Amino acid sequence: MYYYVRPFNVDMENKIINDGEECYEFSEQHKNYLSMVSKYNGSIINSNLLRHFQFKNCPYEILIPQDEKYSISEIIIKSDIDNNIGKLLTESIKSDTGNSLTILLYQDINEYLDNLNQEQNSDYLMGAFLTNEQLNISHLVSQKDHTPCLKCHFYNVIGDYTSNVKAKNEWQQFFSFMMKNDFGSLSSRELMQNDKQYISSILYSIIMTRFISGYNNNQKSISPFMSYIFHIKELITHKSKMYWNDSCGCS
Repeated sequence: MYYYVRPFNVDMENKIINDGEECYEFSEQHKNYLSMVSKYNGSIINSNLLRHFQFKNCPYEILIPQDEKYSISEIIIKSDIDNNIGKLLTESIKSDTGNSLTILLYQDINEYLDNLNQEQNSDYLMGAFLTNEQLNISHLVSQKDHTPCLKCHFYNVIGDYTSNVKAKNEWQQFFSFMMKNDFGSLSSRELMQNDKQYISSILYSIIMTRFISGYNNNQKSISPFMSYIFHIKELITHKSKMYWNDSCGCS
């Protein structure tokens, strides 16, 4: 059994947990547990580790169980960037659940929005679009069936590349590398073949490293919670939240 450790910050002195959206207080008895589990922030851990974590009665849901029935067996990529990455990814997965993940990866914002508004048949959805300022990752379905506008995308948006904030995940590393290698103008020029190959290889690396939750009976299992991918059927019932920009008028 595997668990996804929700990203969070912890203030040991004031005994406060902050997940970027809400704050929670915790007691002295949970201090050691939070200190240990924070080392695995945003990653997947094996249940064998949990016996070392006395997490019973913790007031904050940090560990999200990864259910094998939600693993992905097919990846479909819709993109204006020519690539064969979807087939390669599907061939790398050993799962027969029948669940599929559709990824929208577009250089053209209008094409991205057109596809984003079309009904998808996949169990999981993720969208990404490249601009000359940032690479944005948006969810395509919310609890309110709200399609995000350009100012209202999921909070896991890659910020200003000039920021001094250290990269925290592969998407940020991807973006930083692009900027350093003059890929920042991708949306304003035609992609060369080597650009497409580069993006495809990075996308493959990102998905396979962030989505594989571990090995279970020698079968790879892609987690529905890694990189904030949510199962559509679970959106309303599951405790995990979708953080939209409430200050945006379109919400």
